Amino acid sequence: MSAKITFRALLFQLGVMAANNGQKRKMFRVAVEGNIGCGKTSFLNNFSETCKEKVKIFSEPVNKWRNVGGYNLLDLMYEDPKKWSFAFQQYVQLTMFQIHNEMSEYDDGKAVLKMMERSLLSARYCFVENLWQSGLLTRVEYDIIDEWYHKLMKSESTKLDCIIYLRTDPEVCLKRIKQRNREEEQHIDL
Repeated sequence: MSAKITFRALLFQLGVMAANNGQKRKMFRVAVEGNIGCGKTSFLNNFSETCKEKVKIFSEPVNKWRNVGGYNLLDLMYEDPKKWSFAFQQYVQLTMFQIHNEMSEYDDGKAVLKMMERSLLSARYCFVENLWQSGLLTRVEYDIIDEWYHKLMKSESTKLDCIIYLRTDPEVCLKRIKQRNREEEQHIDL
């Protein structure tokens, strides 16, 4: 089965879900989640090419993280995670919330599906949890991020209709990370 058929089948299934809920014109909000290097961007690009105007893609704001007042916060976080994880995660929450809002407000009259690369959920329950368990956040930093997360999640704009998780072997993810050669990620290992 080709990837295009799979994408169309997914779009059809989401349409069935909307019809079953009695929501004929509701635009579904979908987050695509997965490990770093699992293929989220490629999946979304292929989905966009296959479904054209029926889908609006909201990409992970990596370029914003690479230029915060002239500083590459993503690089700083990878270089010295103990020092920069808190600031980075706070900024991730802000930029992801902005994308949730953009996605919520978007309506061109054509798209029936709005898809975002990652969400506040993975920022909080994957990345922040990992940093906390690794000892890279203090208790007060963890609590601040958590409090902000719960405040942001009360917004209607953060509600999702579906989460697609791309499961990929860690070895494949690492190979893809090395192939795409994003400077900040060169220190990632298994």
